[in-house]
Amino acid sequence: MKSLQELKKEIVFNNEMYELIDILKKTAVAQFQVLSTKHKTLTVEKRFSGYLDKIFDLINYRVVRHPVLTNPTKRVLLVIMTTDLGFLGGVNTNMIETALSRVGRRDEVLLVVVGEKGRDYFEGAGRDCAFLPGVSDEVKFEEAVRL
Repeated sequence: MKSLQELKKEIVFNNEMYELIDILKKTAVAQFQVLSTKHKTLTVEKRFSGYLDKIFDLINYRVVRHPVLTNPTKRVLLVIMTTDLGFLGGVNTNMIETALSRVGRRDEVLLVVVGEKGRDYFEGAGRDCAFLPGVSDEVKFEEAVRL
C-alpha cells in the first residue's frame, strides 16, 4: 500500500501532466488555425501551381510520344540556371554537368546560361553560349520579361 506522501506526489505529477497535455493541445489547435488561415488566403494560382507540379510528376515521359515531349530533330535549347556568386561553386558545376549529360553528343545545342558563374564556366571551356544576368532574390516583372 502506498503512503500518503507517495499518493500526494502522484496527484501533483498527474495534475502537472494534465496541464502539459492541455498546453500541447491548445498549441496544436492554434497552429492548425494559422495554417488553415494561410491556406485560405493563397490565391487560386498559387494553390493550382502546387497541384500542377504533382500532376506532372505522374507522367511517364519515356512512354509518351508527342512532338512537344520528343525531339526528333535533335535540336536542343538548353537553359542552365547558375548563380552570380562563387560560394556555391559545387552547385553551379553540378547543375552544368547534369544539364550537359542530358544532351546527346550529336545534338545541335544552343546554350543559354543565366548567371555569371555559368558564363565563366563556358568561357573557360571555350564553348559558345548566350548569357543572361542572374535573377535577384526578389521576383521582379522586368527580370521575367528579360528571361
